[in-house]
Amino acid sequence: MARTASPARANNFDSLRTIAALMVLVSHAFPLSGHDAAEPIRRLSHGQTTAGTIAVAIFFIISGYLITMSFERNPVARSFIMNRVLRLVPALAVVVLFLTFVAGPLLSRDATSLYLRQPATYEFPIVAVTLVHFYDGLPGVFLHNPFPRSVDGSLWTLHYEVACYVLVFLLGVSHILNKYVTAFLFLVGLVAMVSGVGHHVTEFGTYFLAGAVIHLWKPPIRGDLAAASALVWIAALLWRGVTPASATAGAYLVIFLAVSPSIRLPRLARWGDLSYGIYIWAFPVQQSIAWLRGGHVAWYVDAAASLPIVLGLALLSWHLVEAPALALKRRRAYAPVVAAERA
Repeated sequence: MARTASPARANNFDSLRTIAALMVLVSHAFPLSGHDAAEPIRRLSHGQTTAGTIAVAIFFIISGYLITMSFERNPVARSFIMNRVLRLVPALAVVVLFLTFVAGPLLSRDATSLYLRQPATYEFPIVAVTLVHFYDGLPGVFLHNPFPRSVDGSLWTLHYEVACYVLVFLLGVSHILNKYVTAFLFLVGLVAMVSGVGHHVTEFGTYFLAGAVIHLWKPPIRGDLAAASALVWIAALLWRGVTPASATAGAYLVIFLAVSPSIRLPRLARWGDLSYGIYIWAFPVQQSIAWLRGGHVAWYVDAAASLPIVLGLALLSWHLVEAPALALKRRRAYAPVVAAERA
C-alpha cells in the first residue's frame, strides 16, 4: 500500500477530525434549537442517521487506525495508558470544571447556595472526568431549552472511546493485537450490528475495529476502490443499511481520504489540532445560545453564533491545555521507553 514516510504527520487525519467536529456542531444545532426532524442528513437517509452520527463514525474509524498503530510502534503498557490519559483528560477536566463551577451557577435557576449543596452538582464533573459512564446534567441548568437539561451531550461517546482503548490495550499486552484477531472481532461486531445487538457498544466498537483492521491488513489504497466505496455508502444512505456500510465501505473511504498521497485537504490544523476542543466545547456553547434566546432560535443562528466562540475556546484549549499535556507526554513517557528499548 502506498503510504507516506510519516503517516502520523503528512496526512489528512487532523483535517478530517476537524471537519467531523464541525459536522457535529452543525448537526447538533437542529435538536438544540428544537428542529431535530429538519436535519438534512436525517431527512435524506429516511431517519437512519445524521451528520453528527456520521462524524462520530469518522472519529472512531480514525481512532481505531491510529491507536492500533500507536500500540504497535510503542508496545509499552505504562506509556500507552499515560498517552491516552494525557490526550483526553486535561482538556475534559477544564471544560467540566468550568461548566460546573463557573457557568453552572450563572445559568442555573437555583440560588447559588442551593446549587452548590446538591449532590448532582458534583456527580457531573466526577463522572465526566473518570470516563466510566455518562451523566449529563447540572441542577437548574437549561431546564426550558428545546433540548432540556443536557449540559454537554457530546461527552456521551467518550467512555465508548475509552472502552476501545482498553480493548487495544488488552489485546496488545496479551500479544494478540494482530490482523487475524482484529478481523475476527470486527466480523463479530459487524454481524451483531446487522442483527441489532448491542446498539452503541457494537456500533462504535465495530467502527473502531474497522480502522484497526485497515491498519493491520494494509489493503491497497486506490482511487477506484475509494470511488466504489463511496457509491456503496451513498446507496446505503439513500436506501438502508448505512450503519454497516459505514463500518465497511465508509471506513475504507475515510482512511483513503486520510492517507492517500494524491489528496491534500486544507490544513485546518495549522493553528493547532482543534478537533477535540471543538467537540467538547460546542454543545454547552450552543445550549447557552439557545438559553440566551429564550429557547427560540433558528438552527442556523445557533450554529453561526456558536462557531466563533467555539473556535476561540478550542484554540485556548489546544494552546493552554492540550499541547502542554502532549509535551508532558513526550518528556515523561517516551524517554523511559527509549531507554528501556535500548537496554
